[in-house]
Amino acid sequence: MKRSLLKDTFREIKNSLGRFLAIFVIVALGTGFFAGIKATAPDMKNTADKYFDDYRLMDFWLISTLGFNEKDIEEISKLEEIEGLAPSYSMDAIFEDGDNEKVVKLISIPMDKVRNKDEDYINRAKLVEGRFPERPGECLAEKNKLNMESIPLGSTIKLNSGTEEDILENLENDEYTVVGLVENPLYIAFDRGTSTIGNGEVNSYIMLPEEEFKLPVYTEVYLTVKGAREILSFNKEYDYLLRPIKKDLENIGDLRKEARYEEIKEEVNEKLEKGRK
Repeated sequence: MKRSLLKDTFREIKNSLGRFLAIFVIVALGTGFFAGIKATAPDMKNTADKYFDDYRLMDFWLISTLGFNEKDIEEISKLEEIEGLAPSYSMDAIFEDGDNEKVVKLISIPMDKVRNKDEDYINRAKLVEGRFPERPGECLAEKNKLNMESIPLGSTIKLNSGTEEDILENLENDEYTVVGLVENPLYIAFDRGTSTIGNGEVNSYIMLPEEEFKLPVYTEVYLTVKGAREILSFNKEYDYLLRPIKKDLENIGDLRKEARYEEIKEEVNEKLEKGRK
């Protein structure tokens, strides 16, 4: 019975070989597409996770309207789970590109940590062309993307605050020479964020050595967590690892915001008293 069934099956295939091959190809294509689509999402997640790990993308990004002083950094560093801690400066500025005014995000880069690959060097810039800054007045510009052009190597850019405030109150210079083009894991999408100056849209970013900023406090703090790189960023285990640390950071924030308020209040009162005298 079984032998007859096989003979009949092969006979049917032979008599309608074209139809059989067409169905076989359709099934093979469908199986191939399904297998490819099934594997695409995990592969993309693994690729993104490796990129995040290689360039030390932060696990936590702390932002404060009052900024962060050394006492804030000291309290955060007491958490045993923290692996890397990088206080950073950033501010928005206007860059005049011919007849157009563009908003750029100025981001600090710790050149001392870049050279020795310190664990506290978080959100590591990938140098695509040129070199890193070596002298005052040098900067890094963003490498061009599909919908934008990068600032050419060797060009000099002039910055202004976009407000009545002189930008030299917050920066050492207002003119910088582009010596390198970089990619930064902070910006893996096309959106660069919004701003309160210019047209309200950030067009690109520029990286300056920390020493170029004259801001009195850090504007943000980046953190990496011990053991986070061993876990896929898109898994629930990653969220479970960060959850208690997030709670600890929130508690530190609650304590430090009251202390910072009192510190600022005391500074203002001292200036007020000096003015009265």
